[in-house]
Amino acid sequence: MKRLIILVSVAPILLCSCRIDDAGFFLDDALKQASSYEFGQDREPLTVVQDLVRESLVTQKDRRRAATKLAQYLQTNASTDSRDFVCRQLALVGTKHEVPVLAEILRQGEQASIAMYALERIPGAVADKALLDALSATDGKTKIGVINALGKRRYQKAVGELGLLLEDEDDAVAQASARALGKIGNKSAAGHLTKALQQDRLAPRQQLESACLLCADALMKSGHEDAALDLYETLRSEANSESVRIASMLGLVRAKDDSSAALLTQLLNGVQTEFNAALLAIREIPGRKITETTVSMLPELETGKRALCLLALGDRGDQAAAGAVFKCAHEENPDVRIAAFRALGFLGDASHVPFLAEVAASASEAEEKATRDSLGRIRGPRVNSKIVSELQHEGVEEVRIELISALGRRNAFAEIDTLFETAKDSSEEVRIASRQVSTHGVRWRVEPDNVVSRSKGARSEQEPTRAKDAQLAKALELLRAELARANAS
Repeated sequence: MKRLIILVSVAPILLCSCRIDDAGFFLDDALKQASSYEFGQDREPLTVVQDLVRESLVTQKDRRRAATKLAQYLQTNASTDSRDFVCRQLALVGTKHEVPVLAEILRQGEQASIAMYALERIPGAVADKALLDALSATDGKTKIGVINALGKRRYQKAVGELGLLLEDEDDAVAQASARALGKIGNKSAAGHLTKALQQDRLAPRQQLESACLLCADALMKSGHEDAALDLYETLRSEANSESVRIASMLGLVRAKDDSSAALLTQLLNGVQTEFNAALLAIREIPGRKITETTVSMLPELETGKRALCLLALGDRGDQAAAGAVFKCAHEENPDVRIAAFRALGFLGDASHVPFLAEVAASASEAEEKATRDSLGRIRGPRVNSKIVSELQHEGVEEVRIELISALGRRNAFAEIDTLFETAKDSSEEVRIASRQVSTHGVRWRVEPDNVVSRSKGARSEQEPTRAKDAQLAKALELLRAELARANAS
C-alpha cells in the first residue's frame, strides 16, 4: 500500500518534468501554428504560445530556451501581427542575449515600437547601451520612444546625449528629453535642465519646469538634498508658472525639516501664491511642527487667511489643533466661526457635542448647516453616548431637537431606545423629531443584515426575531400616534 501511495505522489512530478523538458519542442510547434496569424483571427495559437512562455519561467534553463526560440522567430518571415505578439512575450523572458535582435528591429523601423516595448523591459547594461545607440540611428516617434525608455530606465550615461537634445528643432523630441532628464534625476541632469530653463530657445518652458520639478523630487529621494534645494529655489522664481512655484515651495517645506517652521511662517505671511503653497503644506505634509506652526500663526493672520487655515487644519486631521480651532469658533467674524465649526467635524470629539448643538439651534443658516454637518461627522467612541447623555437632561427644546437630528444623521440607531423615550417628551416638537428619526431607524435596524450584525450576543436564533418584533411594535405605536396627531390637526 505504501508503495502505491509513493507512486501516485511522484506521478504528477514526473509528468511536470516531462512537460518542461519537452517545452522547447511544444513551443516550436506552437510558433509554427501562430506564424500566419493576422489580427482578428482566432487567437488560440497565440494563447498556446503565451501559456508555454509562462511555464518556462519556472526555471532559468527553460526561460533561456524559450527566449532563444522567440528571438529566432522574430527573424523569420512570419506575419507582422504574430511577430508583434512574440515581441511582447519576449519582454517577459528576454535577457541580454536577445538584445541584438531587438536592437536591429528597432533600427529597421517597421516594428520599432514593439521592439522598444521589449527592450525597455529587459534589465541590464546591454539593453541600456542598445537604447542609447539607437538615439542617433532613429528619428520621429521612434526616437521619442527611445528617449522615453531611457528616462524610464533612469540610465545615467544617457544624460549627456539627452541634454543636447533639449536644443532639438523638433519640440516633441526636446520635450521628451526634458521629461527623461527629470526622471533620471541626478545632479548632471539638474544642471542641463537648469541651464535650459534660462534659455527660451530650448524646449518649451512648461515642460522644462515640470521636468525640473520631477528632477528635484528625484534628487531629494536619492539623498542629494543640497542639489534638490537649489533646484526648488530656482523654480520658486516668479519667472515660472504659479503651479510649479507652489509645488517647489511645497518641496522646500518638506526638505527643510530643521527650518520648516520658519519657511511655513514666511509662506503664511506671503503673497497669495505663497499662501496657497502654505495651505497645501498644512494639508499634505505630516509632522508636529506643521501643526504647531499653523496653530501659533492663527491669531496673527487676517480673517480671510485664518478661515482658510482652519479648513486646512480640518483636512489635516491632527487633533492636536482641536483646542485652537475651538477657540476660533467663538470669534466675532462669521467666516472664521463657520470654518472652525467645519474643522471641528474632523478634529472634535464628544466634548464638543453640546457646543455644536447649541450653535445649530440658534445660529444663522450658514452656521446652522456647518454645525449640523460637524455633528453628523465627528468620530469617536463616546460621541453617540454623549448625545444620549445630553438628551437625558432637561434642556432647551431647540438644542434637544438638534441632538435628536444628529443621531439620525449619524445613523446611530443603536440608540433607538433613547428615541423611543424622547418620543414621549412633554414638548411636541421634540416628540415629532423623535418619531421621525426613530421610525426611520426601526426600518433600517430590522432589516435582516442589520439585525444579525447587532445580535452577536444573542443566545438563541429566536432572540433577534424577538428584538425585531419588539422594535416593530414600538414603531407601529409611534406611527399610530403620529397619524392621530395629524388627524387632530
